[in-house]
Amino acid sequence: MTEDLQKLVDSVITASAKSINQSEDSVKTGGRHRDLIRARHIGWMIIADLTADIRRPDGVKQLTLEAIGKAYGGFNHSSVIHGIGVARSKVWGDGINPPLVRWADTYEKILNEVSTEVAGEENPRNFFPHTARGHALARKFLHDIGKSTSLRTPMEQIIIFANEQINRYRS
Repeated sequence: MTEDLQKLVDSVITASAKSINQSEDSVKTGGRHRDLIRARHIGWMIIADLTADIRRPDGVKQLTLEAIGKAYGGFNHSSVIHGIGVARSKVWGDGINPPLVRWADTYEKILNEVSTEVAGEENPRNFFPHTARGHALARKFLHDIGKSTSLRTPMEQIIIFANEQINRYRS
């Protein structure tokens, strides 16, 4: 794992712990309390979304699910896959059940904590900022214009696509 990716993972772990007022070690040790599970699963989802397109020159993903699990204290890749799926369905809703407020709030807290490092310079042509709120608004905008995206589409791609669509309407 590169130094930049390690810094991102560490900042998400820190933000995950801070969002539930626990220590980083408690989030990483695999405790079964619902707050720990929620923070851990949302952290995995955010890391997976933010690193989905980062690949080595040979085309292999730079940060694998196994590496994400290892960073969080030794979880295997199947636990990470399951956790990401649970987080997506509870943060965004699964088409049948609406999003859960605690999960969405924790997602907002973690992503807002991390987003300043991820967003970089703001482009004036970007209507939707690279924040949790911008992500939610971009998703709603795309749904409203009939260009819905999959729940598995990474946050970054949704924001970029929504900004492209709104800039198309602006011109």
